[in-house]
Amino acid sequence: MTAADGVVALNSASPAANADAVGDKAVREHGKVRLRIIAMVVSIILAHAFVALALHYTWMDDDNNFHTSYLSFGAAILCFVVFSVCVGMR
Repeated sequence: MTAADGVVALNSASPAANADAVGDKAVREHGKVRLRIIAMVVSIILAHAFVALALHYTWMDDDNNFHTSYLSFGAAILCFVVFSVCVGMR
């Protein structure tokens, strides 16, 4: 039976086409991994920078109370969350 008879083979693609599809998938996966690594590096550097800014703007008043920049700490936590999500992706 042939394709003209209405029956189509299940594995009708040539081996070369399958190799191209596998190669394209590997290229896409490599691109995803590269973007995840870049995002992890940038987010961890920014997180440390925001913690350093928060510590720089922390002071103690005359009543021995600490005052700090919670915006910087919030940004650092957000960067740590981005880092954690990038590490946890499959």
